[in-house]
Amino acid sequence: MLWESPLDWGRRVYRSVDRVYKIVLLKNDTTGGLRNRTLREEADILQALTGIRGIPHYLQYQALADAHVMVTELVDAAPWTIYRGRFTKACVTFPRLLGLLLRLSAKAIAHGDVKPENVLIDASGGPWLVDFDQAHQSTPFQSILANFFGWRIKGVTIHGGAAQFLKDLLKSALPRSILNLARHARRRLGFGPSARVPLLAPLPSGASPQLASLHRAWQMAANSDANAPGQGVSYYSMTFEAFLLPGERSWEDRWRVFNEAVTWSEARVLELGCNLGLLSTFAKLNGAEAVLGVDADADILQANRLVQRAFNIDYRTVQCSFDDPRAWEEEFAAFRPTIVTALSVLNWVAQKDRFMQFLGRFDRVLFEGHDSDVIECRRLEAVGFTRVELLARSERQRAVILASRSR
Repeated sequence: MLWESPLDWGRRVYRSVDRVYKIVLLKNDTTGGLRNRTLREEADILQALTGIRGIPHYLQYQALADAHVMVTELVDAAPWTIYRGRFTKACVTFPRLLGLLLRLSAKAIAHGDVKPENVLIDASGGPWLVDFDQAHQSTPFQSILANFFGWRIKGVTIHGGAAQFLKDLLKSALPRSILNLARHARRRLGFGPSARVPLLAPLPSGASPQLASLHRAWQMAANSDANAPGQGVSYYSMTFEAFLLPGERSWEDRWRVFNEAVTWSEARVLELGCNLGLLSTFAKLNGAEAVLGVDADADILQANRLVQRAFNIDYRTVQCSFDDPRAWEEEFAAFRPTIVTALSVLNWVAQKDRFMQFLGRFDRVLFEGHDSDVIECRRLEAVGFTRVELLARSERQRAVILASRSR
């Protein structure tokens, strides 16, 4: 076996002599709906790309009773993620990858997921693109925009292009201080997420007390350092009583994913990095037995209490940094949560191993990270989770994962 999906037990890749078999077990496939192409359609794309160096040579496709199988020739190459020649990758492989993407675009095909884990490097430093299950067929011009800049094709998301590939490489190589400076400059120049978020409108006359509380909570959230410091935007957007409470991410879309995956009735929910506490609040409204919210920012926790008041519920919140030297783990473990949520939190924690070890003490964790699927899944598996399920991809293309373990 060469590869197995960290988020889908039904997807694996095997090698036999000089052939590679990509297999989808129909009864165990859990992520097919999140992919743009079936295995049959992926085979058709590879067949259309026959003869282009850097694309595995397509041989055969079979639809069996309980599995679909695509066969290609073996590529004698190493994954980008473990190839050690940094100079070769920067000065040979990446420029050649741009040429390969140009040849794909000429065929009116966008790969759709140009990431390090989908690139192999052969003995001459040449790149090989694999995994075309997010590919698109369009016009050459649209394919160039998608392959190089990650632009959408007819509204369909492109998970990665050459620009994103380069950005990820720089993020992995540069110190955090430089990255933070670049992020701040990007926002000041009007390119950050906050540039797309509308301002909070004045509270309408005759607004209900509930909307007034939420309006004040969103004002406090925008002025706090809990999200995009100095940019005046909240983390989540939500519509309440036909009034838009603006933010960077749609709460309604997020909650739909969470609610379909988790049964909240009688649950004990520990929300790490709770911000305004919308997840805790909606979990309580949907029958959770108890909720505990934790965040490092005191201002956002005051806004959190206004959200609780608006929805006529009450639960405890705690101000705590996960890099705090005190033994916060024991305090929160004493709450006896049945599910822990850690959504886009780990990236801001310096002591990542400590945080992950804490998550590993529990049976179920709802998790979202900033790194690739493979990295995040390995983190979860390393602390004892035996089932790692991809629920969705966020609007920022991060994996939203439900991790569980058997006791």
